[in-house]
Amino acid sequence: MIKYVISLLLLIQAGCRSDERAKFLPIDKRELKFKKGECLAFKADSFNYGVAIVIDFSKDEGGLWYGLLFTNYLEKSIPKTDSIINQKLFGRKIRSTYDKKGYFVGLNLEFVKDSCFIENADKYISIGFLSLDSTKIAYGSQGASGDYDEMIEAFRWGLDLRIEPPEDYRDYKSSRTDEYFELRDYINN
Repeated sequence: MIKYVISLLLLIQAGCRSDERAKFLPIDKRELKFKKGECLAFKADSFNYGVAIVIDFSKDEGGLWYGLLFTNYLEKSIPKTDSIINQKLFGRKIRSTYDKKGYFVGLNLEFVKDSCFIENADKYISIGFLSLDSTKIAYGSQGASGDYDEMIEAFRWGLDLRIEPPEDYRDYKSSRTDEYFELRDYINN
């Protein structure tokens, strides 16, 4: 956890000193390997698969990035798309004075560089599509993985964060607000 906080602070500090900001580039649909809503099963370790859903894209001078929503799926078999519907997504409650509930749900997003998939084609498989309702999706935390090991580390870290119940989102000193949210709540009917 401390490693991620320090990395974030260094990134913010470097960004504040630099006159150059990331320049987002247009994306030609023909260069996309995956589409929005595509479900990817990936090797999480020697025995188990995890599942993520493509939800966004970004392109900068460093290349093309896929925004993934991780699920809590961690099993020995590659799932079918219909079984993924019963999984949960990584996210967090974010305090809000605009919402009657006092918070909104932000789903955690991990941007993964396209070379991660190209160089590790034997470690993932597309298992189908889910139509997600983008009007229901707000983003919580966002991370970036430049290679496959970083992606797996982000996935495992997300699972580990959710072992204990989350602390109250209203506590500004809270360090554990990450929790799971039902995937079915974000699927188009």
